[in-house]
Amino acid sequence: MAMKTIKLLKKLGYDLIKREETELYKVLKQRIQSSDEEFHCRRCGNVIYKHQVFCDKCGLELKMDWE
Repeated sequence: MAMKTIKLLKKLGYDLIKREETELYKVLKQRIQSSDEEFHCRRCGNVIYKHQVFCDKCGLELKMDWE
């Protein structure tokens, strides 16, 4: 539902802009960048990382069993 809301906002012409890099953002970004496993979206081929729920590029719900 959240992804659909974001897609609707984009279609209506709105942009989501990150104001600043918070400490949580920095920690999560570091974890993603240091991940030794790399996966690809089955729809667009975009690189996805462990525990992602949606593809960053095409928005596909990944439905991956990360365990």
